[in-house]
Amino acid sequence: MFCSQLSVLEKITDGETIEKFQNYLASLSENSARNITVSSVSHNIGVCKELAQKMLRTCLEAKILGLEYGLRCPECGQMIKRSQEPLEDLKNIATCYRCEEEIQLDQDDIVAVSYTHLRAHETLMNL
Repeated sequence: MFCSQLSVLEKITDGETIEKFQNYLASLSENSARNITVSSVSHNIGVCKELAQKMLRTCLEAKILGLEYGLRCPECGQMIKRSQEPLEDLKNIATCYRCEEEIQLDQDDIVAVSYTHLRAHETLMNL
């Protein structure tokens, strides 16, 4: 049986898949809980990427997960900074530490890079 938080997923998938997802979330280390991707969910619970994306988006809307944003250097592609706030922490960066190029920020350079498990402790308590 899965925890009540994840009942929001019942409209898009079956109980067995939800339970696999819960077990996946519960198995994540603190660092891994900040780097949840569509590919990792798809691979670890055995669902297609489209369903993994729907599950993650649904959890995002229910505030079980959050998004983490990243700033990529437009010159070399290096991930320069990650933040849970898309603009606040990222807009102050002026130089890439890898290629040392001055950066002119464009909205396209700030991308959602992963989901973050905001309520991991509650999921673990409800197992």
